[in-house]
Amino acid sequence: MKKSFFLFVLLAKVLFAEGYDCPFCRPEIIERQSYYEDDRVIGLYTHKPCVDGHCLIIPKRHVERYEDLTDEEVLNIYQLIKKTHLAVKNAYGKEEYLLLEKNGKYAGQDVLHVHFHLIPTKTGDNRLLFLSKLLLRPLFPPMSYDQMQENIQRIQEVFQTY
Repeated sequence: MKKSFFLFVLLAKVLFAEGYDCPFCRPEIIERQSYYEDDRVIGLYTHKPCVDGHCLIIPKRHVERYEDLTDEEVLNIYQLIKKTHLAVKNAYGKEEYLLLEKNGKYAGQDVLHVHFHLIPTKTGDNRLLFLSKLLLRPLFPPMSYDQMQENIQRIQEVFQTY
């Protein structure tokens, strides 16, 4: 009886641990989608990109809102955004980008873990088509594992030079 209770308590702690239901805290998501990781930040290739090179930059620690980040986390996120931009620019030939971060459900934050979308664009892109892809992205299925790995490898090859 004591063993059963102990196992129940242990299982409850694991299931209800902070960030457990957060996709950005799941090791299998990080393993599948990451192109960069250190002790404070992670770079992920999004599973539903609206354009080639669409990446996410997140703090490793589960934090829901931007203002709850430490100064060190903000600095590390900023540095990863710069490196990611350079890698995406060289891997996909896209010099411009939209940097998007939402705070709170009513602001449109779907995953309650701070994350920055780096969405690359280039001169001459059709703005209406770009905005349509951005808005309709959630309706489309995620990319295949092979497509994901192909894009991650493409970014990592260039990323390693920075």
